[in-house]
Amino acid sequence: MKVFYLTFGLYMGLAVFSYLLLLVVSYYGDFQYRRGTKKRAQRLAELNENPPGITIVAPAKNEEAIIKPSVDALLNVPYPNLSLVVVDDGSTDKTFDILRRVYKLVERQGEVSNHFPHMSVLSVWSSEVEPRLTVVKKVASNHSKGDASNAGLEVVSTEYVLITDIDSVLEPDTIHKLVVRQRETGADAVGCAMRPLNGCAIQKDGTVRIGLPRGYWAFAQLCEYIRTFQLRQGWAAMGTLNIISGAGGFFKLTAIQRIGGFRTDTPAEDLASTWRLYLLGMKTAYEPSTNIYTQVPDTCKSMASQRKRWARGLMQILLVSAPLLLKGSRHSLMLVWLWLFELAEPFIEAMGIGVIAFKVATHTMPPVGWYWIAAGVSLTPILSIFCIVQMERCYRRMSMVSTLSLLMFSFVEVFPIKLPLSLYWRLAGTVQHLTGNRTWEPLPRQTFSEEI
Repeated sequence: MKVFYLTFGLYMGLAVFSYLLLLVVSYYGDFQYRRGTKKRAQRLAELNENPPGITIVAPAKNEEAIIKPSVDALLNVPYPNLSLVVVDDGSTDKTFDILRRVYKLVERQGEVSNHFPHMSVLSVWSSEVEPRLTVVKKVASNHSKGDASNAGLEVVSTEYVLITDIDSVLEPDTIHKLVVRQRETGADAVGCAMRPLNGCAIQKDGTVRIGLPRGYWAFAQLCEYIRTFQLRQGWAAMGTLNIISGAGGFFKLTAIQRIGGFRTDTPAEDLASTWRLYLLGMKTAYEPSTNIYTQVPDTCKSMASQRKRWARGLMQILLVSAPLLLKGSRHSLMLVWLWLFELAEPFIEAMGIGVIAFKVATHTMPPVGWYWIAAGVSLTPILSIFCIVQMERCYRRMSMVSTLSLLMFSFVEVFPIKLPLSLYWRLAGTVQHLTGNRTWEPLPRQTFSEEI
């Protein structure tokens, strides 16, 4: 038993140290980023003189509740050389009918190229009232965003492409900042921060009025998102951005062509594409000063489905990304960290909780054990507090009242989100992958706001 205690203590100590180290490195990354503010502002001013072409690709499946305001919001992004490709991934509701009626779509003639893997494209449509809009209608995939994104890429010819979700809303300067960050770093792909759209309002000019989610589940995810993306800045500062999120992936088109498009057999196509870039020797960067807002689950059931799907995707991609370990670089270190502290963590934590439960039941828990438990449980709110304070200090978005509310809520998030539900969902998702369970439950959509 002493060996178990020693091993478990060493593991948890390394986990805590690694998270704190990531936090410190993320602070350094913010410092380095802010040092370049003046030069970046100059590049932003120069960008409008000769803006490169950007295409937003947004898959949609059964999105009749939000399709019009979503498309309007994406078209209202004030970037001067912008195109939008909406991919109707075999919708069975009125999604395509709404698009055809509102935007007066007419079918294009001619064959579609077939450079990327995806289900068959049925037709391609252009808008008579909005020349920047193209709609690709295709055979339904098995809930594969990678498949739908690849179909949209077939009609893209611009230098850059932004892959997002149809329910996502960009801040007005998001694309400008992503372009400048790409040129500043020479990266082949750039990620940015994400935040929940729940509780926010979209103004008529396309700007986002920040608000806090009303429900518990979405509110908890706001804490989680801020913590996650602040720590992601730490990975980026080391040149090993661990993932470019699927709702905010900015790529050079040539980079996507080199990796052969997105994987179509995984719910983690964004993770797979990021690591594929590294395997081919390409570079990523991170833009921390802008946000893309996306709807997050607001019920326990929908959140459970999402988290199990993420766990399945992580394990699937980890298993096929072993070649990164052979590169002997910082990317190998990232992969080892994910194996140890993402994939293995829920199993080790579950064993630890089992031992704790046994000790409590048998009244053999030593007093020092409670101190260690308290220290471990406190890690999540401590990280959240430092991440929230840093995010708001560097890239303010919320009012002081909202910030204080979020800081206080950080202590509530641990139960039941982080423990025990997140632990259970991650375990269940991993087991689902091992047993071949590919269940997919779509996230229920909500209208954005009456102010759209």
